[in-house]
Amino acid sequence: MNGKKIFMKLLIENFRDKIYWFRVRNRLSDFLKKHNQQKILLYGYPKSGNTWVRFLIFNYFNLINNPNCLKTLTFDELNEIQSNVMDRGTTNNNVPGFPLFYRTHKVYNDCYKLFDFKIFVHRNPLDTLVSSYYFYKNRSIPFNDEQESVREKLNDINLSGKSIIEGTEKVLFNLAEKHLAKIEENMSHKRYSFLLKLFDKAEIMNIEDI
Repeated sequence: MNGKKIFMKLLIENFRDKIYWFRVRNRLSDFLKKHNQQKILLYGYPKSGNTWVRFLIFNYFNLINNPNCLKTLTFDELNEIQSNVMDRGTTNNNVPGFPLFYRTHKVYNDCYKLFDFKIFVHRNPLDTLVSSYYFYKNRSIPFNDEQESVREKLNDINLSGKSIIEGTEKVLFNLAEKHLAKIEENMSHKRYSFLLKLFDKAEIMNIEDI
């Protein structure tokens, strides 16, 4: 594929991406305006602990709603209660007694502005690398998003090797920097929050209070 074809392909993909997110933002905006309660967005790089944070928050609310409950929520129950994903533009009403809550792995875009609070989950990039590697390796078809020739090479990676650690951690640090850079750009909005405490209806401390 020559340079011109590559450029046109990237241009078309970029155009499609803009149209997709324009539609998602409008759909979410129309839906969220109908709700007076606080809108919360959880975001972070995949394998950073996003699901564990969701379990923590929603099990807390489940205990408030059902004081005699002796079991934690299952993964399926969690996804049924907290079903909204920002990337998909879903508009499911929240289950009574639980917060209006969205999640995403998408790097910052205009949709973030629709939410009152954002919870950012950050994990050591090297730990994220190891978790991601085994997550994709242990699938029924390991690394199925990659070409077959690449899959074979990925299967033989020794994560204890110094070279692979030094090379791949740079990629993850760059991705993390993109997330953090976007946070800093929008810090003036003072809408960003960190999960620093969880009590009294899963109260979230605003960054101004740090």
